Amino acid sequence: MHPYQNNRGFIRFLLIIGVVIVVLSYYNFDLRGAVESPQTEANFGYIFDLWNNYIWGPAQSLAYLLIDFIKSMPSATPQQ
Repeated sequence: MHPYQNNRGFIRFLLIIGVVIVVLSYYNFDLRGAVESPQTEANFGYIFDLWNNYIWGPAQSLAYLLIDFIKSMPSATPQQ
């Protein structure tokens, strides 16, 4: 396996982001204005609140329950 083979996906991702920025610039799209607009900030705030309050909390609780359940299971290896 070539040592740089694992980085191909990341480099491709960076190139795609660069091309998207160039295309948006060509059409005079103000990326900074769109990112810093109050509407965009409010939308991202809503998404982060949704993630933190309704998705991450229950998922984390479920993960802890599963980990505790697995730890409480008897060992499958024979005891000597």
